[in-house]
Amino acid sequence: MPYSRLLSTFAMLLTIATASAETTITPVSSEPETWQGDECIKPKTAQNFDYVECLNKKGVARVGYIQQTAFGDMPYPFGLINKAGDVILPAEYHRIYFPPDWEYDNSLDMTEALILVQKRDLSQNLSLFGKLDTRGESYGLVNTQGEFVVPLGTYDEINEFYDDGLASVMKNGKYGFVDTTGKLIIPLQYDYAFAFSEGLADVEYQGKFGFINTQNEVIIPFIYD
Repeated sequence: MPYSRLLSTFAMLLTIATASAETTITPVSSEPETWQGDECIKPKTAQNFDYVECLNKKGVARVGYIQQTAFGDMPYPFGLINKAGDVILPAEYHRIYFPPDWEYDNSLDMTEALILVQKRDLSQNLSLFGKLDTRGESYGLVNTQGEFVVPLGTYDEINEFYDDGLASVMKNGKYGFVDTTGKLIIPLQYDYAFAFSEGLADVEYQGKFGFINTQNEVIIPFIYD
């Protein structure tokens, strides 16, 4: 694994753990809740979750139960509810990532993108939560109804959607890219792939690094270590 990739992975895990640790844990109320004038809506639900987030712009929210982890008591694992309070994805997932523009305003247009879910088998050892340990991990992409468009196990790894509405995926050690509908548009041919930024992605091919565009055209040749 390239050293830069290891650092990137560790930074992502640390950010997620810190953000989760700083989140105020609030049980789901029996009635919809609005606070601070920002329309933070938490719909009522038949299940008594320990933790619920505000509905995002697409009308779904992460929910979960409080568990003791290596980082202390935290909401884990996660599921999804819709604006009616119905559970559309059971609370059994290691992480759930929304497309960026679902949670805050920016220049990206990913309104029809899919939700990335990551599952990890922690049935024997919950202390592995948040650690650089990928045993039993599987990835999938679901829509706002909680239906799997890309089933768990289709790829060995799926990363978040970033610029240009593309996400890198990996199968059997080879990387490519899917679009916001889950369609593979750049074949699984690279040894490693970083996220797209401003139309270019840094990828590794046959031990060398270069840059490709969203049409999989080589813009900077594979000549760099």
